[in-house]
Amino acid sequence: MQNTVRALDTRLLIVADADDPEVGKYLHLPETGAAKRFGFDIDRLLIRVLTGNDTGDMTTAMNTAAKAFYDRPHAIIGMVNDDHRFLTPGWDLRVEDALREPGIAYGDDLFQGERLVAGGVFMNAVIPRALGWYCLPSCRHLFVDNVWTELGKHLGILRYLPDVVIEHLHPFAGKGTWDEGYERANNQAAIDADRVAYEEWRDRGGLVTDAARVREALRMAA
Repeated sequence: MQNTVRALDTRLLIVADADDPEVGKYLHLPETGAAKRFGFDIDRLLIRVLTGNDTGDMTTAMNTAAKAFYDRPHAIIGMVNDDHRFLTPGWDLRVEDALREPGIAYGDDLFQGERLVAGGVFMNAVIPRALGWYCLPSCRHLFVDNVWTELGKHLGILRYLPDVVIEHLHPFAGKGTWDEGYERANNQAAIDADRVAYEEWRDRGGLVTDAARVREALRMAA
């Protein structure tokens, strides 16, 4: 993200688990000046340590973090992980421009491209506020990008930004090394469980119901 942020109101919220062995390094980022590595001034870097019911998997952690911005009517909430690399200067202004009309926007991750919202996804806060979640709660880690893709297409509010490059350095893309964290989230049992959760949401009324909630919220916000 270093040297690519342009909007003055862009904030970076880092969430870490209390038992993360690196949590101390996150907490000391502002005072050490290391925040500059992210391209952020200290007052634009937010850090939150998650405990108890606020965490446990990526979905729970992301939903906890996103709720802090639900009550900001003009907020745009995005999710990236530590294996995403921002390559486009001014990406935040481009995303902001694409979401002047509320919707879901995503860039080119140099792997999935336009096919799938694969991380690096941004949406107006009115959307997760209407749903009550940012990541589908029944998925623990995987297939949340499929949910965003399906929901955006169903509502006609999905916007692909090929000029915004947010590279996904994932082992599946041949750009990362498998470690314990990747293995835990991507083993076959985890893949199967999250696929079932996604397909049940898509095929058994969840998509239609949630799309109706978002459509009404967007109508009220217009």
